[in-house]
Amino acid sequence: MKAIIILTCVVLLGLMVGRAPAATEGVSTVFAAAELTPTPSQTPTPKADNEFRQALADIWIEDDHTKIGNVSIVRKCSAASENDYFDECELSIYRGKKVVRTFSVEYARKIWLRYGFTDLLGKGSKQLIIHTYSGGAHCCYDYVIYDLFPTVRVIYDSTATSSANAIGDELIPVNIEGDGILEFYRHVMAFDYLGPNGHASASFPPAIFAYDQVAKRYLLATKRFPDFVMKLLEPLIDPTGEENDVERFNEYVVRTRFLFMVYAGKRDDAWKYFDANYRSPTAGDDQDEFKEQLRAEFKQRFATDPTYLSIYGK
Repeated sequence: MKAIIILTCVVLLGLMVGRAPAATEGVSTVFAAAELTPTPSQTPTPKADNEFRQALADIWIEDDHTKIGNVSIVRKCSAASENDYFDECELSIYRGKKVVRTFSVEYARKIWLRYGFTDLLGKGSKQLIIHTYSGGAHCCYDYVIYDLFPTVRVIYDSTATSSANAIGDELIPVNIEGDGILEFYRHVMAFDYLGPNGHASASFPPAIFAYDQVAKRYLLATKRFPDFVMKLLEPLIDPTGEENDVERFNEYVVRTRFLFMVYAGKRDDAWKYFDANYRSPTAGDDQDEFKEQLRAEFKQRFATDPTYLSIYGK
């Protein structure tokens, strides 16, 4: 018998097409340059999925016109009628009268193009976070973060790479080192749809970013935080007692633990664990062949994943 094919192709349902209600006149907010905004919530309890957790829910600003110092943010959403979709939403950042950058989303809800301020760097000044969402069923979330003082500069930009294929999902701030300079993590997307139940049983190791004082921006730093990687694993593999298929759940546990061990810098131990414990619920008598096929698939995805390469090199 041939080995079971690992990857499951899933066709994402398109969004229902409609028109949007007429855009209301924008309202304005003005911040004093030294005024503090709410900081992100404390380290959240990880959930056993990759659903949107609203970790930054308390920072998003509803107003379409905001000014902080000499920086202005202007959001415009165009026209229409029956539902809450707009033909296009556009958000521009101005320094004085000069446009720094413009973001846009087409046929979107207003909440798909959001902005807010918070102190990520622990210096009492605000960083501007721009969040865009494509409207896809399981993707794509992008974030661009600007430090505003003393000059406007980008300190993180997920649009520079493919958020759907490399690092994606929600940006979740955490204070791992306890120094007031926040780290954040997102998900490694390399292993989405790799499992017997497609996306629903996929494993998403963390891609952790920390602010680099030399580069003056957020860089991948997962290698520095192995204990935090394993802490995020715990709630994912803890049985709830409601598992309908124990064999499939056990496969998920072994596959997910293996990946989190790899991303915690324990690659050699991870492969030993995989060899000793992995069993497919669908491979029947072809377990060895299936395991080798899965091993090859893992290695192929490791070879191009930026988070993996930041830990182990090429």
